[in-house]
Amino acid sequence: MAKACRMVGYDNPSKKAHELLLRDDFYAAIENSADPEADVVVKSQTARKRFWARIMNDEEASHKDKIRASELLAKASGDFVDQVNVNFSPASLLSALEKCMDDELPTSVELTEDED
Repeated sequence: MAKACRMVGYDNPSKKAHELLLRDDFYAAIENSADPEADVVVKSQTARKRFWARIMNDEEASHKDKIRASELLAKASGDFVDQVNVNFSPASLLSALEKCMDDELPTSVELTEDED
């Protein structure tokens, strides 16, 4: 709050911030001035979805912007699912490796001596 007071030019921003925070009408004024459909800073998921829907339906928006807004809205709505299921068990991996090694090794090894 002091930072905001400093930005608007108060001589003593910390003092002014404290004074404003003590006023009941200060909070009401902030709530009344907030526009839930404002495009400047979009914080909530619902507000972002409204913004993208407005771009999609805006006749003056470029096709590129409409497609991008449509894509973002679809992603936010869960239309695209990027999910990879990996079932990994170290025990099953070791078992599979042992089986592969057993299959590749001969069951018996004959040792022969070189004859002269």
